[in-house]
Amino acid sequence: RCSRDWSSDVCSSDLAIRLLGSIYQSGDGASPETAYQIIAVREEYAVLNTLGLAPTNHRQLVQDTHRFDVFDATDKSSGEIKTIYFNVDRPLAWLEKHPPAPAKD
Repeated sequence: RCSRDWSSDVCSSDLAIRLLGSIYQSGDGASPETAYQIIAVREEYAVLNTLGLAPTNHRQLVQDTHRFDVFDATDKSSGEIKTIYFNVDRPLAWLEKHPPAPAKD
């Protein structure tokens, strides 16, 4: 069982496995239509890392009413370049409702 601060390695690993499982069930990342659904941008890097991919290029795409982060990434074992799509509607909607506070001088 995890403590409230989620600081234990076991808890962190369990949460990460569940989170990644949920993301992998949301799509295959091969196209905008089957993009991985994420709730935080840092999840993109976790997915790329667990797939054995090193990002080489990043761009944003707007298609219909959806927004995507698109990564070209190199497969670390084969050297093959793959393109992976992440739907970023949720994190961007959250940011629009909760803009960061202005920096203090």
